[in-house]
Amino acid sequence: MNISFPGKNIVVTGGSRGIGRATALAFAAAGANVSICARGADALREAERELRAHGGKSHAATCDLGDGAQVQRYIAEAGAALGGIDMLVNNASGFG
Repeated sequence: MNISFPGKNIVVTGGSRGIGRATALAFAAAGANVSICARGADALREAERELRAHGGKSHAATCDLGDGAQVQRYIAEAGAALGGIDMLVNNASGFG
């Protein structure tokens, strides 16, 4: 199956590990610009390096999705970095 998202701007929460990381990388491989957030900075930076390898725009920021002010900041930054947001994949963990 050939899935293509050229020029689409995607936000993936919980995008530094596991299913979120795989989802973010799949969108990047399909031509999308991708922003990810997570609480852990180290895994986040490694995932962002992998996103950049696909050549589209990428953005990553630490964010605790349980904190409304952090969510507002992150979404504003992601939208500015990507040039808007077309899709949200809410993959945040309920634990932590």
